[in-house]
Amino acid sequence: MYNKQVIENGNKWYNQWMTVDHAREPVFLDVLNTFNDQPVDILEIGTTYDKDDPQAIKGAGFSTFYWADYIKQFGGSLTIVDINPIAIENCILMIGDFIKAGVDVRFVCGDGLDWLKKNNDYQLVYLDGSDKEYETFEMFRLI
Repeated sequence: MYNKQVIENGNKWYNQWMTVDHAREPVFLDVLNTFNDQPVDILEIGTTYDKDDPQAIKGAGFSTFYWADYIKQFGGSLTIVDINPIAIENCILMIGDFIKAGVDVRFVCGDGLDWLKKNNDYQLVYLDGSDKEYETFEMFRLI
C-alpha cells in the first residue's frame, strides 16, 4: 500500500510537501493505491508555475511529488509536460531529490494537447495544464 516515504535531508520543497496538509492527498493516495504497488507510467500535464508562492505549496504543482514518490517506491516513469519553460525549471528544482534517487523523469517543454496526440501510452494521466475547459476536454478526449 502506498504511503509517502521520507527522504533524508530533502530540499525545502520536499520538506514543505511532507509537512503541509494537502486537501487532495486522499484522492492522490486512493488513485495510486489502485495500482497495487506495481510500476506505473504517469503523464502529468501542467506543473509548478511558482515554486515559492505560499499558496502554491498547498496545491499548485505539488501533485508531482506524489507521482515521483510512488515511482521511487514501486517503479515506472513520470513524464511532465508544460508549455512554460519556467514551470519546467521549477519542477526540476523541486523534485531534484527524486531525480537524484533515480526516479525515471522526463521533462517536456511543450503543449500538452500536442503531446497527447502523439504519446498516449500511460496508465495515469493527470490533466492540470489548462484553465480553459475546452482544452482540458480535448485532452481528456484523447486519453
